[in-house]
Parts: sequence; C-alpha cells; structure tokens
Amino acid sequence: RQRAVQEAKAMQVQERFLKSAMEEARGEHQQRVEVQEELAKLQDQAAEIKKEYADMVTEFASEQAGIRRAKEAHEAAANELSEWKAFALKIHPEMPLRHPGV
Repeated sequence: RQRAVQEAKAMQVQERFLKSAMEEARGEHQQRVEVQEELAKLQDQAAEIKKEYADMVTEFASEQAGIRRAKEAHEAAANELSEWKAFALKIHPEMPLRHPGV
C-alpha cells in the first residue's frame, strides 16, 4: 500500500512536471509566433524603405541627367557664341562686340 501511494505521488509529480513543461512549450510557441509576426512587419517595412530608396535613386539619376544635358546645351551655346564673335571680328574688326550701353 505504501508503495502504491509513493507511485501515485510520483505520478502526480510527473504529471505536474509534464503540465508545467507543456505550459512552458505553449509560452515559447506563442513567443515564436509573436516574433515571427514582428519579423514579417519589419520585413514589410524594409521592403517599403527599399522601394522608396530605389525611387529616390531613379529620381536623382533623372535630375542628374537633366543637369548634364543643360550643361552640354550651355557649353554648345557658349561655343556657338564664341564662333559668332570670331566671325563678327573677321568681318568688322573695328566694331565693338558689345553695345556701348551694355
């Protein structure tokens, strides 16, 4: 009888241990689920930031190309003006290139 009581107590201890282990496992599982949900949110945010960055890089490149084209057009106009000035000096070397009031 005493042995049966000891076995019953041992089984109760084992049952409490198993219940405790199961509760701990549930808690760990819940934490994993929460961490995975948070990770998914962070990955979504990272994807959004990457997209915004890519858009900004594209916009910057477009602006740089526009600036480069404007510089090229300015240089071409300056070269053409120099050529016209040289041409004007050949034709009328005695005339000033600027209007006297300028």
